[in-house]
Amino acid sequence: MIDAITQKYKDLPYMSHEQALYIRDLIIENDYKNLCELGTHVGKGSAYLGSILKEQGRGKLKTFDLTYPEKTPNPEQLLEEFKLTDYVTTVKSVGGYTWDLAEIILKGTEEKFDFSYIVTGK
Repeated sequence: MIDAITQKYKDLPYMSHEQALYIRDLIIENDYKNLCELGTHVGKGSAYLGSILKEQGRGKLKTFDLTYPEKTPNPEQLLEEFKLTDYVTTVKSVGGYTWDLAEIILKGTEEKFDFSYIVTGK
């Protein structure tokens, strides 16, 4: 499915096809199941990460960012298009994803992440 995402959305930022393949190998080799993405943007990385989990038939990605209502496609559209909503939860932050992530950590919930992907600018 990584190839299908790249074929249709290769020009979207930020995760590249090569990065997605590398991360897929890393996730498989380490048996990561609970992923965190900081910086969803338009959702290309979320789609890649969700597709990796879907290939494995298990796992969950929680992705955090501000809302981008003016962006097309947006994360929800990409996740629906590739049927990844069972594997990805988006968290839309008003003040920034660090606040939502800090709340999870401070509450001491059972939610833990095996792997975190941090989106940075170009």
